[in-house]
Amino acid sequence: MTKPTETQAQRGPRANDVQNVVQMAPFTKFSDLKSLGTIVIHTGHQADPNAENREIWQRTNNVSIQSADPITGEQEPVQSLYVSNKQLEEGGKLYQMADGDMTTKLIIHVRGSLPVQKLQRLASELRKQAPNAAIYRGRNGDTAEPWDNLVNAVLAANDEAHQPESFPLVAGYAGFDRQSAYLIKGLLPAESMCSIYGPSGSYKSFAAVSLACHVATGKEWDGRRVEEGAVLYIAGEGGPGVSRRIRAWCDQYNRGQDVFNFYRIDMPVFMADGAQIARLNAAVNQVKEATGQPVRLIVVDTVARCFGGADENRAADMGAFINGCDTIKALTKAVILLVHHTGKNEDNGARGSSAFRAALDAEFLLKREVTDAQAFTLLCTKMKDGDEPGRRAYDLRTRVVCYDDDNDEVTSLVVIADSRDPADPDELEDAGNVTVNHKALFHVIREACEKQGGPAKRATIIEQMKAAGTWHKANGSRWFKKLIDEGVIGFDSQKKTVWVMGSAED
Repeated sequence: MTKPTETQAQRGPRANDVQNVVQMAPFTKFSDLKSLGTIVIHTGHQADPNAENREIWQRTNNVSIQSADPITGEQEPVQSLYVSNKQLEEGGKLYQMADGDMTTKLIIHVRGSLPVQKLQRLASELRKQAPNAAIYRGRNGDTAEPWDNLVNAVLAANDEAHQPESFPLVAGYAGFDRQSAYLIKGLLPAESMCSIYGPSGSYKSFAAVSLACHVATGKEWDGRRVEEGAVLYIAGEGGPGVSRRIRAWCDQYNRGQDVFNFYRIDMPVFMADGAQIARLNAAVNQVKEATGQPVRLIVVDTVARCFGGADENRAADMGAFINGCDTIKALTKAVILLVHHTGKNEDNGARGSSAFRAALDAEFLLKREVTDAQAFTLLCTKMKDGDEPGRRAYDLRTRVVCYDDDNDEVTSLVVIADSRDPADPDELEDAGNVTVNHKALFHVIREACEKQGGPAKRATIIEQMKAAGTWHKANGSRWFKKLIDEGVIGFDSQKKTVWVMGSAED
């Protein structure tokens, strides 16, 4: 017949009005101890809460101690106290275990494993109850030994807890010449939170992919030094867009080879959600393990996609989003680059609460150069601890990245990371039927002439466009002819030089 449990016995049928109750296992309290001079405590996940079983173990232990050292071996009391793991958790209740006047020695037997913070909590409580008692480490079959390192650690921790920590002090102008650290020099400060924002269709994601690919490979971006490291790109909209942009970049800058330090999350990550921040941190560690490099850049594309159902205009919701970004930045030491949209009025800056801009270390406004241009301008609107770089323009080039099932070309754009001066909208307005290619040629000519202080060699212009990937061998001559015919540029057929009309050579 199965022996009933205590609960079963209490709820079982009565016989002759007598309830059958199973006896509880013997439990020793402090008041049950016969001697208070030396007290033995059993703890750890394998410690036995049954007092009778512990007495048997203590007697056996004493026999072993006597055999190992019959002269000086000190036997231990057979009565002991039991402290569970749960009691040692933060907030767990610890009862009296020692007498401040009578207890001179405390022996702790750790049976099985016990986290160090729980052991420290036990020792700290014992120091409070019996400050003059010596704490010993119990040893199976051998004489207990002083546990000075544990006691000293507890005392040091208690001393430190009661000593207020001073704020770090810096004398005078010490550190005035410290150089700022950058992920991309003069553009993205190291361990910062930055944003590129602009209206829809302004090539924000193309710019973010370009920056990310240059970081992942360590290649200069627009002549700026880049600190190489792994990249994690959160593509909140999913789909093949980002992967095709990476492929286009690889064809343009990496001889078609993949960027092995570049990883993506093709779904939104809600930055205000603590659980998702923990998952994101785990993903960062996974990328670090896979690449052998620290993750130096995390791109959030876009803020709207990773904002969840919250309200961007509400300061509290924006604050929660920013706190999540700050948390992952602190955990990873990476630059957080946020891709964001402008509001209805572009002059009012990025969309949403003003708390967004206040939290940034650097901010950039990205806009199409002109409505139909395959180019954008980048304007720094905030650089917290450095000089704001000037407004620059960047062209994009179309690349064939694959073919579909009908053998039709699938294309994407890649940013040509060599900037130029932005176009003046009035410079080409009188030229009819001007394409993106004509505009790119014109800007290269104008910039070359400014550097030369006069006309520039046609061959030099062609070499610069080849280097930037914007020259087309079959059509390039027609581009020149169009600008000449429209009176936009001048051309000397003997010297093979060109210049912008209206300059000193006109």
